[in-house]
Amino acid sequence: MLPREDGEYGVTTEIRSADYLVVFEAIGEPGAQSDPVALSDLGADLGPDMSTATTEPDGSSPAAQRWLWLGVALGAASLSVLAFWVLGGREDPDADHDSGETPPEEPSSDS
Repeated sequence: MLPREDGEYGVTTEIRSADYLVVFEAIGEPGAQSDPVALSDLGADLGPDMSTATTEPDGSSPAAQRWLWLGVALGAASLSVLAFWVLGGREDPDADHDSGETPPEEPSSDS
């Protein structure tokens, strides 16, 4: 929240016009919440075209669900790339000897 004059705090947020359901919570008692109330029931003037438009109580709009599934797909793709990099990146069986040490020589059968 942003400080305003007279020691008050507040915030201004722009959201799409809809008849949102709101729940108020008491500051003193933890967990004391009101019943969900529509903004139109509280006296908000939403205009003539917004009287029937409501949102779901869980707040999940189709756009939010698309972003959620995009995030899940991006996470799955990242994990598969990581697994390929960790497990499938070795082609040379002697790749462990890249530390500057020479591999042990095999005994010769010249004697």
